[in-house]
Amino acid sequence: MKCIQYIHVSKSYENELLDWKDFISYESEDVKLGKVIAFKLIEDTEKYNHLIKYLNINKIEYLIFRKDYKFNKKDIENAQIYYLHLYKSIEQYFDHFTERESCMKCHKKINTLTKKVYLDKKIITKFDIFTHYFGYEEIIVSEKLKNIFEKEKVAGASFEPFLGENEGYYHLKLEETKMDLTEQSFSVKDGYCEVCKRYDTLLIYPLFYFNKSLYDNLDIFYTKEWFGDEKKTQGKSIIISKKLYMILKQNSISNAEWSVHPAFLI
Repeated sequence: MKCIQYIHVSKSYENELLDWKDFISYESEDVKLGKVIAFKLIEDTEKYNHLIKYLNINKIEYLIFRKDYKFNKKDIENAQIYYLHLYKSIEQYFDHFTERESCMKCHKKINTLTKKVYLDKKIITKFDIFTHYFGYEEIIVSEKLKNIFEKEKVAGASFEPFLGENEGYYHLKLEETKMDLTEQSFSVKDGYCEVCKRYDTLLIYPLFYFNKSLYDNLDIFYTKEWFGDEKKTQGKSIIISKKLYMILKQNSISNAEWSVHPAFLI
């Protein structure tokens, strides 16, 4: 696994950091740091370690703004659990008139997991797993995949027919994990509300670290947290077990529809 970091430093230090000028990726603005330059460096390389050491010794404020990860085949195969990314959606079927709920305390619109999904058009697609509305809404699976899940006794999955005429496809309903994400998963937390249990902004690094002591051995589940930069569009992420990863592979569920990267139990 290789971690690529984007490190924001105030542009006022640019001349002082000329030894790292070849690693400047872009310029931007930060609420706290003002105008910044962003250094793009691979974690734990000589140049990276020297930069971090120099910033710390000279008390230069910096922000690790983003982390990107590159995984090899061994990283994927050896993982305990996985973040599941779905590539396909059917936005044209989404009921855009669905109202978001409002939190009684912070009064902000919030997304919810839908108990019943209404589709007003017949689904015509070759895909076996996709979303109701890309990034934010419910998961749809084919009858083929539903039967595979039931045959393999995939823990955490249940199925609900749609409201409307859509034979051969089902709303995949998931449980929410009891595990919290640990602090090293987050890049930004802001504006927590104890009633709706959400942040105004909750952004994460690409790696998920979960509290292992609460793992209940589900094969597929939603995170507890709602991620995004505003409550009304925040969504949950999907985590799967190694067992389910192998089921998807062995049953040739197209990798044009899904991919995974490792998540961690610590």
